[in-house]
Amino acid sequence: YERAARTGGGRFLLLRLGDGAGGDAGTISVDASSLVLNGLKAHGGNGGTAGSGTTPGIAGSGGKGGDLTLTATTGNLGFEIGSIDAGGGDGAQYVETGGSGGAGGTIRLSAGAGTLTLGGSTSVVGGSGGSGGAGGSAGTISASGASLILSIATLNGYGGSGGQATLSGSRGATGAASIITLSAAGDIAVMGGSYVDAGQLSLLAGKSILFGTAGTSPGDGYLNSNGSPMTLLANWNGSTTAPGIGASGQCAGGNFCGISGSGYIKSNYLSGSIANAGDVTLKAPGNIDLSNIAISARGASGTFAESGGAGGAISITSTKGNLNTGFIDTGGGDGGAGSVASAGAGGAGGAGGRVSLSAGGTFTLGGVTSASGGNGGQGADGFLIEY
Repeated sequence: YERAARTGGGRFLLLRLGDGAGGDAGTISVDASSLVLNGLKAHGGNGGTAGSGTTPGIAGSGGKGGDLTLTATTGNLGFEIGSIDAGGGDGAQYVETGGSGGAGGTIRLSAGAGTLTLGGSTSVVGGSGGSGGAGGSAGTISASGASLILSIATLNGYGGSGGQATLSGSRGATGAASIITLSAAGDIAVMGGSYVDAGQLSLLAGKSILFGTAGTSPGDGYLNSNGSPMTLLANWNGSTTAPGIGASGQCAGGNFCGISGSGYIKSNYLSGSIANAGDVTLKAPGNIDLSNIAISARGASGTFAESGGAGGAISITSTKGNLNTGFIDTGGGDGGAGSVASAGAGGAGGAGGRVSLSAGGTFTLGGVTSASGGNGGQGADGFLIEY
């Protein structure tokens, strides 16, 4: 808001003061024997914009996202359509100093004795900063059940973007991304295509991890990320603070559990984003059969003379069982083509990532395994100017 003060001689000095911050979102807690959800929202309020005047002002910051806890005590928890949003509010824009983005909130989903089906959109994204303001940090998402089905889900846990540079300052910092943890005492099934954009995704299964569906209408399972590292762990020891492999077999007959199915894992889904690919880690004591599961951690290709992104690392370990692989790619992205603006030079190709494969039993290398560097971008054609 603004306030005028008399300075003498019939003149007034107009002061511009900071405007109001967005309010923090509240708390939603639901506890029932079983739950079916279509969406919930506890988004932080946006900051108020500073008024105009003769002295620098500060715009309001965004409010923090809310805390959502949803628990099915004895049955299943189903969330297949709609959205659950606990994002932070945006900081207000202003030419001098914009407000900072609000932090994302917390989303906890639990079906301790049943199946948790996770679809739709779940978001704890940090709010964007106003001009020169910092983006808010992402909140946390955790989901657990006796078993878990990941079915056409979108999981967002990235930090808010920093505001554009002001006339007298620099661009605001991007907020920190968060780790998303999905766990089950039993099996985890990946059905259809799911997407994650966060600091990391961890899939922790007490039993097996299965991609796709079998039966009369079989389908594939797809797991995509926008450069986010992904860790898949079967025969999990039950710890979220120090996740590892359980000492004994947890599948039928005391056998060690593994990873199998059909589909793909891709850690740079938005190939035009000019980014390095995220790392992909798979670990189990039982058999890991990837003969029908492709894994790609290929860097994004550059555009307009920009360099290609680096390939991520892929690590696959069966500590006691057999390992069969299919298509594996950690190649670097190609450089973008040159232009007159880039003095004709094309972008450099990205470096290839590392592939690490290990098996306690028989190892079968199938398909194609590639860790090639990206190609350099083509230079622009020269031209002659006569005068």
